Amino acid sequence: MGVELLWFLVMLTGCPKAPSGMIEIPSGILVQGRLRGEPMDQAPYSEPLELRVDVPAYFIDEFEFPNDPTQPAITEVTSVDAERMCGEHGKRLCTTVQWERACKGPEVSVYSYGQVYDPICGDWSTGTPGMPVGDVPAHCRSGFGVAGLSSGVVEWALPSSQQDEARYATAERALVKGGARLSPVQYMRCASVGDEVTLYSSSIIGFRCCWSR
Repeated sequence: MGVELLWFLVMLTGCPKAPSGMIEIPSGILVQGRLRGEPMDQAPYSEPLELRVDVPAYFIDEFEFPNDPTQPAITEVTSVDAERMCGEHGKRLCTTVQWERACKGPEVSVYSYGQVYDPICGDWSTGTPGMPVGDVPAHCRSGFGVAGLSSGVVEWALPSSQQDEARYATAERALVKGGARLSPVQYMRCASVGDEVTLYSSSIIGFRCCWSR
């Protein structure tokens, strides 16, 4: 759905509606960063320790783009491409806070599926050529029902704070969340955040989109 069509529907109905295929994440508190008790070799000191962040309600794609359970994740896209493609659907890239809240779920989990690393989820990957995103094992989903957050592909994300902005080495770098198949365990954590060159693309980097009223 193009941006122009989305705004036409908003004007027609008087109330914006979330695009189909998205999961609503209710407003609430995100416990951002490393959690008490996490091994320090997996949770770096650079992450905030249980920083409480008030997050307004929003919607997030259930799967990685194109958010179609019968299709594989789109990879080999730059962060610029990802922002453009979300915009073409009347959405935008998720911020790091939105991504982390959807991943940790209402239980505030270390991984999308729980507090302990699960090799079945870690070895599964929507980044495998031809692997439909809908094939993710059900128990690997987050508590909100979002798939592929601690197991699919690395995902481009937007900064959500000055702390995130500080992670850019230069203006030519953008943020990424999540880990891909066989990534080091610490990168599979919901709190993990990294950065890549803005115009970089890879077979293990994709994205998903968010939307809010």
